[in-house]
Amino acid sequence: MILDSVKHLNRYAGLSAAFGLAIEYLSRNDLTKLEPGRYPIAGDEVYLMIQQPELKKWEEGHWEGHRRYADIQVVLSGEERIGYAPAETLEPETEYSEEKDFLFFKDTETKEKKSEELRMLLHPGEFAVFFPQDAHRPCIKSEGSDETVRKAVVKVRL
Repeated sequence: MILDSVKHLNRYAGLSAAFGLAIEYLSRNDLTKLEPGRYPIAGDEVYLMIQQPELKKWEEGHWEGHRRYADIQVVLSGEERIGYAPAETLEPETEYSEEKDFLFFKDTETKEKKSEELRMLLHPGEFAVFFPQDAHRPCIKSEGSDETVRKAVVKVRL
């Protein structure tokens, strides 16, 4: 997992050729002007989704994970709380969908599991990267924040 400011994005371009493409796209385009939807960058290898999800309370959110893609999640407006936990510390709740590269994890409340959990608050201009070993809990409302956030999610095939 990476948490940083978009002004440092270029530092991560060397992670892979696909990350380089994603970061170049993020650096050269004004994402605030894009309508919600999916935008190809390099076919299915790298693509962008502009989202405006309604935020939920922590208890209403879900842990999720991916196996083939990393997520670069950039907050464009509003603020979003996102949870992080090592995927290996969570128990799958659903079967992995190869087609969607997606699975949900059970919400565990044991002390052992909670000690692995991290809750982050992302503001405009901040981003987080989640790799297949990282479970994340997106779209969580922080105290006193708006009900929605506008964000960019770049999917990078690994």
